[in-house]
Amino acid sequence: MDEKNKIFGLTYAQALAAFAAVLGIIGMFLPWWSFSAYGFSSSVGGGGKSALTGFLCIIVLAIIFSDKIMSLISQSSGGSNTTNQLSSFNNMVKSFSNIIMLIIGLIILVVALDAFGVLGSYQGIGLWLTIIAGLGIIGSVAINLLIFKAPLMPSNAAGQIQKAFNQSPPAPQQAPPVYAPPPIPPAPQPAQPVNPAPTVQTAQAMPKTCPYCSAPLTGEKFCGNCGNKVN
Repeated sequence: MDEKNKIFGLTYAQALAAFAAVLGIIGMFLPWWSFSAYGFSSSVGGGGKSALTGFLCIIVLAIIFSDKIMSLISQSSGGSNTTNQLSSFNNMVKSFSNIIMLIIGLIILVVALDAFGVLGSYQGIGLWLTIIAGLGIIGSVAINLLIFKAPLMPSNAAGQIQKAFNQSPPAPQQAPPVYAPPPIPPAPQPAQPVNPAPTVQTAQAMPKTCPYCSAPLTGEKFCGNCGNKVN
């Protein structure tokens, strides 16, 4: 739709639904019934019924402003995977927005009309605002269907749901290779010392007897008996 035909960035149908939802939220806090007897009057809120209708009106506003809500959530969370999941979920919500808002409008209207005929009471302003809210939400869906020819729900509903909830997990990132230092060569072993050769006995052992006359010797170089040199 052309921007000139929008109200605060919303289509006519979205603006009507948003206005009706705000009225429903306001009606949640206002009295639904008023009683009078013997000159006394009292007003009573909707209790659980008004809480239900107010909550449903909040859901309608969340659907209308889903783009801005998802944008804020994706900015705060960060991450491309989270952004893709939120975008797919947002697209699914917008695809089913007409059927969801039609069901919500009917529930609000049925709850309000059911509380309309409470015995011995007069209808309060909160109940009237809730009835207007239900009619306004249903009217916004009728504008989309009849004027803008929007489908009530997507033709491939199952595909939309599967696309929103069955996101393929991101490819695992490979860890960078761990730096391995080059192997350290073993330290050179010191050379084993060579076994020393046995020392050669330079000095010849002195004989105990003379080899010439067999006389006992006492360490002298000449035999004292025969006079020959023995060493």
